[in-house]
Amino acid sequence: MELKKPISLERFITLVESIALMQRKSKWKILCLLTDLNIFSGLEKRLKDFSFDFKRIGDILEISKEFKNPKYIFKAYLFQYQNLLFFTSNERIDDIDSLFISDFLKKVKNIYYMWIPKRIIEDLIEDFKKKYKQFLIKEFHAERDSIDHFKAFFRQKIDRKMTYSGLDGLEVLKEHKYYYGVRPYLVDINIIDLCSFRINKNGYFIYDSGDLTFLLNTIQEIYNKLKYILDPTMKTHYYEEALKEINIPILNVQPLIAKLKNFELDTDNIEVFNEILRESGFEIFNQIVIEGSINFNCDIIDTEKRAIFNVSSGGKELIITPQYDTTFDTIFSFIELLSDKVDSEIDLSLYQHLYTIEEEV
Repeated sequence: MELKKPISLERFITLVESIALMQRKSKWKILCLLTDLNIFSGLEKRLKDFSFDFKRIGDILEISKEFKNPKYIFKAYLFQYQNLLFFTSNERIDDIDSLFISDFLKKVKNIYYMWIPKRIIEDLIEDFKKKYKQFLIKEFHAERDSIDHFKAFFRQKIDRKMTYSGLDGLEVLKEHKYYYGVRPYLVDINIIDLCSFRINKNGYFIYDSGDLTFLLNTIQEIYNKLKYILDPTMKTHYYEEALKEINIPILNVQPLIAKLKNFELDTDNIEVFNEILRESGFEIFNQIVIEGSINFNCDIIDTEKRAIFNVSSGGKELIITPQYDTTFDTIFSFIELLSDKVDSEIDLSLYQHLYTIEEEV
């Protein structure tokens, strides 16, 4: 859903410049967030609960937190475009990580960073290669999980992480992808005489130099490409409503179905799947696996957001059902995990509505 009438990104630049954010002490950081809240009617209370002060400046929400020993004021700005929330700041990366990401973003419901699948980063690189002759990658970080179906010339079943720095990064990335099956999750983009910036898979952009409008339009394009995941995920829900005709409470639940193309859950790899979940902050309980079959069912807890959902599967399809006030961000983080660690070509769609009549106590 769209929370407000879209405002042009050019207008956003003007607003940011009007509060002197561009007179920066360090590079400008843009953390892209996803939310189904409105920043002025839904997000403010959550910020207040975490001791942030805030004030409205036109269409921008300025947030700050003051520290006395040593004296220091952390400051950032939020701007909303549909379900996309721009968090912008020129504070140090370590301060943004500790004061906003770790202390707020990972704990609050209804908000999550704009995860960017590796295949969208790869598509972006291919687009730039075709459009711009003077396109360089100066640095990249790439990885591969042993469970990944993506082919590697050498030693297919090896977990890998690689970092490279050099003017020939574009060529080296292509070579490493072929020989070692790694795919980029952080890239330094340099389009000479146009724009230079860094992008990583957690929706974190660092603006270096050049045309700021180009960078913001690039972010908007990525957001649009992400809608194949975002739209169905945003529509998952679990809430109680009352039928007026009979005055009986009803649970309105909208599950999601995830279709796997390159991976199939079975009794041989279920423990690998479980370990991937545990390492990413999910706890599994009530798991039922029928020996000799590919049918299983379990409840999964998001330990950071204190949310719970159910997953059932016949192998190639996972039905993901939110429970107990679980919000889209928990489901989105689970989809991120599936795509990142299990099958990058996952396909999502809404499952049939389920209505459960609550028993009166």
